[in-house]
Amino acid sequence: MLVILARAAPAPAQVQPAIEYEYYTIKAEEGRSLFDSLTSGTPLYHEGRRALGLTKSGFNLQKAVVEEPRLGVCRLRDIEVACRCVISLPKLEANNESLQSTFAISQEKIKAHELEHCRITTLFANKYLEAMINLDKVKCERLDEIIAAERQKINDECEAEQRRFDYRERYEAAKIDRQMAESQRRQAGEPPPPPPSPGPLKNLETTPAPGFVKGNDGVWRNY
Repeated sequence: MLVILARAAPAPAQVQPAIEYEYYTIKAEEGRSLFDSLTSGTPLYHEGRRALGLTKSGFNLQKAVVEEPRLGVCRLRDIEVACRCVISLPKLEANNESLQSTFAISQEKIKAHELEHCRITTLFANKYLEAMINLDKVKCERLDEIIAAERQKINDECEAEQRRFDYRERYEAAKIDRQMAESQRRQAGEPPPPPPSPGPLKNLETTPAPGFVKGNDGVWRNY
């Protein structure tokens, strides 16, 4: 019996991001907390808000060879997708060693957040690479159009995931801030804040449940 073993095609190389770092200088101001110095000194903005760090990232088709068309159908081979991340971070200008040590912890947290943005971009760059490899039986006259449309679709998905990540991070940061404020309040022996107002109460006599009608006898019934 003749057994023919098929060799599996080699897995395509994964996209590796090119990461660059840029720094802006923060000066420690006398009488101000480190956080206040950071937020007042940052030149970065994201979606209308001050940002302590920022990542500009993207991906694109860097190289692809179009195989000889057959019956007007084209395929790509030798595909390379490039991914680039430019990360902006703060740098503290201060001679205080203790302050520098505290700042280093903050800077690492900011850096970790921005590197996650870069990781998300890289994830979708690999998704784009996979989509290019799987392009099959594409009419040659539509090849450029389809490549551009696929990139736009995946880029939109990437931006949506970046926004979800930022939202989750802001939610967690706000929760930690509330916990810290509560802890400081308890340590200071301050009374708890008053509960939020429940708002105006509805008139239960005149506000029926959906689908109920008040009869002449004054009884609400669901007809």
